[in-house]
Amino acid sequence: MNRPDVQRLARRIRESDDVLLHTGPALLAGTGLPTDRLAETVWGEPDGQFSIDRFETEPEAVWADWLEFWDGPVDPATVSPQPVHERVAELVAANHVSTVVTESVFGLFREAGVAAEDCIQFHGRVDEARCRHCGRADDAAPAQAVGHRQCPVCLSTVGPGIVLAGEAPSRSDRLRAWTAAESADLYLAVGTQLAVHPTAENAERAVETGAELVVIGDRPTALDGLADRRLDADPAGTLARLRDALTIWG
Repeated sequence: MNRPDVQRLARRIRESDDVLLHTGPALLAGTGLPTDRLAETVWGEPDGQFSIDRFETEPEAVWADWLEFWDGPVDPATVSPQPVHERVAELVAANHVSTVVTESVFGLFREAGVAAEDCIQFHGRVDEARCRHCGRADDAAPAQAVGHRQCPVCLSTVGPGIVLAGEAPSRSDRLRAWTAAESADLYLAVGTQLAVHPTAENAERAVETGAELVVIGDRPTALDGLADRRLDADPAGTLARLRDALTIWG
């Protein structure tokens, strides 16, 4: 992304009242996290080992597979935010970005300083265990979760905190993301292929209600045809340059 492109986008961000930043797995580069394998294993097959249907009939088997999946060299609980996550936190803190909607389940934006009310982890959280009935969630990194448990509130089955295959995101997250998309006048889709539904519907809704859609990444997306601008550039590097431009030019 060349300097004039950075300047034009920075100017558009400064002119906007409400900027929504939608981030995808490309912003996890360098963490060592198995993002591609996670997407393929969990969401690749609607009736696979991590489907909501299987969890409802074989919760202990799903828990066993979940623990086995993370029995590898990278423990997500030990991964720290990368510079790109810190740049995003700075954009939010400076009020250049109103809301972050992320496909990541690892909580690195929040760890970098993005407040919970400003960050929607649309696909859930890998560091939680969540009751599918009442929605109660507790901290539970994969390495710490043992067996399937009962919710202490409603006695229903507690499962992994991610959104399972065939399961809708939580109602509160869907409502928050939908509301943010409707109010945005600039929707930045960075490092995502906008191919996963219902997440991609947030961008579609923003366009329907008048937002400008800008796509940044080095891979085509499913919504390139709707984009007002498509910038073929490294997502992390672009966000860093945008942060610098907005800081220098006010």
